[in-house]
Amino acid sequence: MIYLATCSDHPAGVPEDHLLLDALSSQSQAAAIRPWDSGDWRLASEDLCVIRSTWNYIAKRDAFVVWRRAVAERGRLVNPLDVIEWNIDKKYLLELQSRGAPTVPTVLVAEGVACRLEEHFAAFGCEELVVKPTVGAGSSGLEIHSLNDLEPNADGVRSWTYDVLFQPLVPAIRTVGEWSLVFVAGEFQHAVRKRPTRGDIRSQPEFGAIVTAETPPRHVLDAAKQTIEAGPATTFARIDLVDNGGTALLMEAEYIEPQLFLEGQPGTVRALAEALAELHG
Repeated sequence: MIYLATCSDHPAGVPEDHLLLDALSSQSQAAAIRPWDSGDWRLASEDLCVIRSTWNYIAKRDAFVVWRRAVAERGRLVNPLDVIEWNIDKKYLLELQSRGAPTVPTVLVAEGVACRLEEHFAAFGCEELVVKPTVGAGSSGLEIHSLNDLEPNADGVRSWTYDVLFQPLVPAIRTVGEWSLVFVAGEFQHAVRKRPTRGDIRSQPEFGAIVTAETPPRHVLDAAKQTIEAGPATTFARIDLVDNGGTALLMEAEYIEPQLFLEGQPGTVRALAEALAELHG
């Protein structure tokens, strides 16, 4: 059996889960959609559990740890457990950066460590800073700081009760938007461009971003491929980049439960179903 894991917020799955379910059925693969946070997950050793729309796990972080490890012990998790545990903390960006992925410059500030915002503005040579928790989803905890908003003569010292990443805000995110490139078994399949609403930088559709299927420029595709080569081998991945005036920079590499924008992409749906069928045997 191939299980597509969703969550109790979407107990029947989301539309792209059903596209994948139908494609698996057309290949004579027994498949079902099941919420990760309810139901019986005593899998057989030959079963696959594909993490798809488990989007409430940030609010149930400890339970999700227990669940994914239990599933990996009994059946087979897709993507693999070690990849999930690496990717769930955005510190992975520092590792990809060290391996040559063309990443937006990123600095880690550990929990409780006091820092001066003005020093990071100077180090990055930017006018706006993005600060985000290393563990989070859907732009939760995202902060934007402007150099113009720093109060004169204020010490500007800040600390956080969790690890955070500092990055310069790339202005193109507000105008050009963000590219998301989908890969199956390491091969590029399709791309979408996500344009935030005016004045925003959040590229998720739930925040009003406009999503359109488009062919990425060559330098964007090349940067995504570089990221795939620098990262782990997986069945599926979504690589998010910003096109900074002809230089594409990695924003996120999503290997856990990325929305893959499968609607209107039958080739990608088929490729993913075939990859899962091959894993299942």
